[in-house]
Amino acid sequence: LRIFNVYGPKQKEYFLIPTILSQLDDNCLFLGNTNSKRDYVYIKDVISAISAVMGHHKGGFGIYNVGSGSSYSAREIVKTIENIKKKKLSIRTDKRKLREDEYSEERADIAKLASIGWTPKYDLKYGLCEMLNQ
Repeated sequence: LRIFNVYGPKQKEYFLIPTILSQLDDNCLFLGNTNSKRDYVYIKDVISAISAVMGHHKGGFGIYNVGSGSSYSAREIVKTIENIKKKKLSIRTDKRKLREDEYSEERADIAKLASIGWTPKYDLKYGLCEMLNQ
């Protein structure tokens, strides 16, 4: 399984979403590149994808991409959090967090998982709500 950017409750603070959430009380977020897009997949979808592959796979070797099939920028994640919290946040660039070799977009092709009947059930807003309520 090739698992893309997993997020969910109790995730380590150095990942993007927990980094954003840890700064919410300050109303000003210090982030790196806010325009690059990544495929974020909620942990419950990862677990169901593993189960689906284990229940379907009959041996041999297969590669399955596990993701949501959608991509979001840090700026879009912040906007979603603003809508959930009904709170305006500002973003400042922290140059120490910028990466020179970053791709502009990464998105999982989940067609192979879909061919065995799996689709993600949790969208970004749902996952963020769960993390905000933990």
